[in-house]
Amino acid sequence: MNKVIGLVGENPNDTLSIRYLLEKKIATKVSYELLIKNIRGHQLDHNRTKETLKIECERKKPDIIIFIRDADGICTQKDKIEDCKQWHKELSKQLNVPNVLLLNIYELEALIFADIDVFNRIYKTSIKGNRDVTFIEEPKEELIRQTRKLPKKYCESDCPELFKQMNIDKIISNCSYFKHFYQNVEKLLSAQ
Repeated sequence: MNKVIGLVGENPNDTLSIRYLLEKKIATKVSYELLIKNIRGHQLDHNRTKETLKIECERKKPDIIIFIRDADGICTQKDKIEDCKQWHKELSKQLNVPNVLLLNIYELEALIFADIDVFNRIYKTSIKGNRDVTFIEEPKEELIRQTRKLPKKYCESDCPELFKQMNIDKIISNCSYFKHFYQNVEKLLSAQ
C-alpha cells in the first residue's frame, strides 16, 4: 500500500517544487498530497488554518507531513529561525501525524543556488556557484536582478519547473539544512 506524504507550505509553488524534487528519490510506493492549498505566507499562523489542517489530516490520512516554511533570514538570524521552529513545535502538538519541517534559510529560492547550473542554463546567466546558501540574503531578489535585463526573466512561479530539472543529490551535498531535512524524511518513512 502506498504511503501518503502530505505537503504544507506558504505557497503552492513551494509545495509543488519540493514534491518534484523529492519524487526524484522518493517515488515508488509513495504518493503526495498537497494540504491546505489556498494559503499564502503567514496565513499558516492563523488558528483557522490549523483547524483546517486537522480536518484535512483526518480526511486524507497522510502517513507523514512535510511543512515547508521560509525563515526570511539568513543562518545567523537565530531569532527568525527559532520563531519558525517554535511554530512547527506548537503545530506538531495538535497533530497525530509524524511530521518534519523544511525550514528554508531565507527562502525556497536558496535551494536554487545549491544547483545553480540548472538556473544558469535555463536563463543564460553565469551566477557563481559553490556558495553557502545559508548566507544568501534575499535569494529570490538576486535571481530577479540577475535576469531583469535578459529575454527570460525569473519569477516565483518558475520554481516548480526549475525544481523538476534540479539534481536532488547535488542539493543534498551543497545545502546542509536540506540534507538534514532529507535524512529526517527518510527516517520517518522507514519507521512507517
